[in-house]
Amino acid sequence: MSKNVKLTVYADHTRNKISKNIFGHFMEHSADVIYGSVYDPESRFADADGFRKDVLEALREPLEEQKIHIVRNGGSYLFPADTIVVAAMNPCPCGQFPDYNRCRCSEQEIRNYLGRISGPLLDRIDLCVDVPKVRYESLIQTDEEETSDIIRARVCAAREIQKKRYEGQKKQTNGRVSVKTLMEHCELDPEGKEKMKRSFETLQLTARSYYKVLRVARTIADLEGSEKIESTHLDEALIYRTMDQKYWR
Repeated sequence: MSKNVKLTVYADHTRNKISKNIFGHFMEHSADVIYGSVYDPESRFADADGFRKDVLEALREPLEEQKIHIVRNGGSYLFPADTIVVAAMNPCPCGQFPDYNRCRCSEQEIRNYLGRISGPLLDRIDLCVDVPKVRYESLIQTDEEETSDIIRARVCAAREIQKKRYEGQKKQTNGRVSVKTLMEHCELDPEGKEKMKRSFETLQLTARSYYKVLRVARTIADLEGSEKIESTHLDEALIYRTMDQKYWR
């Protein structure tokens, strides 16, 4: 027997501040929280290899809106989900594609494997990096690389630049501000405009991926302490949008 319950929330009576990160969760539980995962052979939604594409597709909303909408019999709920998704995958089941001398997979197997990541989901990922096979020369090189402390200092400096740039805004990073606000700080020179026009057509960019390129280019410029977005910044940002050209088309 159900009863009506009255719940009163006193917003001014607070004991401790709850971190916004408390709503974070592993990707495996993003769709059903507890009852399913990205690999669940027993699920009726799983493919022949046991992977659930619906769980991966559930990432589209938090990646785009930084929130997740859950509908149950008892009602509709909206939760914050300002998350960073970091993922990795092989280019094929055996992991050797596109090295045709070593890859043992058929074209259909490769197509099915890559098909787990849909175009709309891929379009919402800001940075896609192809990691090549490690060469012997890189294992024996003695050149000193940047330390984590140096990289951290550069990132912190870039965040301070963005904090000052978007002072007064609710969101204060290039990746989170509105398109209108972003474009106020992404003025391109004629060369940059022409480059983006060509890239939009040749890479078949969507409106979403076009603005993502500008967000990334603006961030690369900030990391270098550059007030303007230079051609080299656009070049690097565009490289991160070419993975689908190599593997998904």
